[in-house]
Amino acid sequence: MTAAVGLQLLKSERAASAGYEQALVQADAAVLAAQAQGYSSEELAAIAAGLSSNRSKVVPMFFQQESFYVQRRAAVLNLLAHLPQVEAQALAQHRQTAEASIKDAIGAVESARTQGADPDQLAPLKLSLDKLAPALTAAATPRALDPLVAQAVEAARAAAAAGAAAAAERAQLAQAAEALKAQYAGNLNQVRAAGVGAIGPARNDGTVATMLKLNGTGSLVSRLEHYASLLPGTDLAQVALGAAGTQTYQRRIHDLLLSKMPAQTIALSLSAQELWAYQDGKVVQDTLITSGRPALPTDVGAMKVLWRQSPWKMHSPWPRSSPYWYPDTLVQKVVWFTVTGEGLHDASWEPVSLYGPGGQLTSSASHGCVHVLPAAEGFLYNWAKDGTPVIVYPGDGSSVADQMKQVTVDQNGVPFTGPKGA
Repeated sequence: MTAAVGLQLLKSERAASAGYEQALVQADAAVLAAQAQGYSSEELAAIAAGLSSNRSKVVPMFFQQESFYVQRRAAVLNLLAHLPQVEAQALAQHRQTAEASIKDAIGAVESARTQGADPDQLAPLKLSLDKLAPALTAAATPRALDPLVAQAVEAARAAAAAGAAAAAERAQLAQAAEALKAQYAGNLNQVRAAGVGAIGPARNDGTVATMLKLNGTGSLVSRLEHYASLLPGTDLAQVALGAAGTQTYQRRIHDLLLSKMPAQTIALSLSAQELWAYQDGKVVQDTLITSGRPALPTDVGAMKVLWRQSPWKMHSPWPRSSPYWYPDTLVQKVVWFTVTGEGLHDASWEPVSLYGPGGQLTSSASHGCVHVLPAAEGFLYNWAKDGTPVIVYPGDGSSVADQMKQVTVDQNGVPFTGPKGA
């Protein structure tokens, strides 16, 4: 009888012990799962302390062990049942923190806007914050919420920096505006003219930079146009600010272009009928040219040196019956920049006096190619490497957007127009 009772007690004690151990395994797994979801050690401290305390209990004598394990199991299960409440309270705090961070960031962007920060800088910040609202609603764990806080904090920091930069710029431009008013003795028209004179060159440089896809161009062009919009007014202070702003952004756009353009770059203005070759941002060749005649204009856009040939016999791609036909013509050097027959080449038949503005309107003008004076052509032929960008732009001082609308080549520099030659 005693042996049977002892055996039964042993079985009961082992069953109770196994139940306790199983509860501990469940509790440990639940804590690990909570940590994986982003709940911190501090947030789970009460549960962890309870489990630690439970494990530290001294196991009593044999006859009391079953009751001991049953009580310990109940305590563990109680902790396990309390875990969702702990998680819910912690999650609510994470959500509250995220909501507050997003609200602060939205406020920072709005504050930066009122300070006159560049809209192009603020637009991506606002877009990122707009995306946080649905993400906040969908987030169900700290691990999903915490990155939203980090994004909001970074957006707020960037907005504050943009606002501070705008404030500093505003102070600098205010000083420059005062200097312009003093320089022109408060003459409104002269102050305005100083600003207007900077717009065209800045837009032309901005067009070249846009065609070269230089980072930061869009933001600078946007600021230029903001200040240009102040020039038509009649308030001297606003006009002076506009003039100071356009002059400032002309310099910045020009500096961006020269500092970030490829090591070798050829830029050609159709309006000025002028070509510049740049080496490491410095002009190494500046020459008047003659581009394609009105019926067969030189293509506009970003192209590149494809290959060079010397000498080369120009052969008309049009039949003799065409008004564009021309007899075979020998040129000494050609730097080709389109696959449809446009190149930089010498043109012995064109008088030197016709090079420059207006030359493209005469009978000596090309059929799409670019005539270059012999000395300059010799330089370009020997200097330009294959792949050197050739940027042909209107150069008429119109907005960058309007000049870009005149592009006639695709992203690879292949013209949409037909064949060209000479």
